[in-house]
Amino acid sequence: MNSYLETHLLELILSIQPRKTESYLLIASGMKDLISQQGILIQLGNKLEIFWNKVISDCTINLIENNNTIKVGRTNRQLDHLFMCLTADEVNYLESKCNLNFDTEKKPASNDKISRVADVIVEKYQKKVNFGYFVPCIAEIPNDVVKKYPDVKIYGVRWMIETLQCKYFTCDEFFQFFNDVIGPILNDKFGI
Repeated sequence: MNSYLETHLLELILSIQPRKTESYLLIASGMKDLISQQGILIQLGNKLEIFWNKVISDCTINLIENNNTIKVGRTNRQLDHLFMCLTADEVNYLESKCNLNFDTEKKPASNDKISRVADVIVEKYQKKVNFGYFVPCIAEIPNDVVKKYPDVKIYGVRWMIETLQCKYFTCDEFFQFFNDVIGPILNDKFGI
């Protein structure tokens, strides 16, 4: 088993706390004691964001290590990932998303937010900015998903590991750990 993943990812996954559903539909249907799978998935997404920021910090220059907000107009915006690689003179700004199936109103707003934030980052750092979505649970983004987002790039785990020149684990090790270790933990938390 990979010790980096065991030390830094496993601890985050074990800290996920299942909660009972808050769905009025399920409560009204007499299923108020069900575990909220959506709540676990949201926590898992947040834990993966924390984990990948740790990996970024351990591999390269994490620009949000001490402050993960940036002012866009009058609003402070939270940034998921912002980093510079040691071998490239550019900045990478990524919003972490485990689910890209936005509803029709959220997709343009999310894409617009990313674009506006990227413009501010260009001004701040005076460097080229690669920006888009990072899907921390897909090795490589399928073409059908890429086609749905022609205006925003989408990056997977393999791209992240290669870009960071990560020496702690490979893409295959990450997904093997996810399948062999995290999967059974999630099954237990879901009550499956």
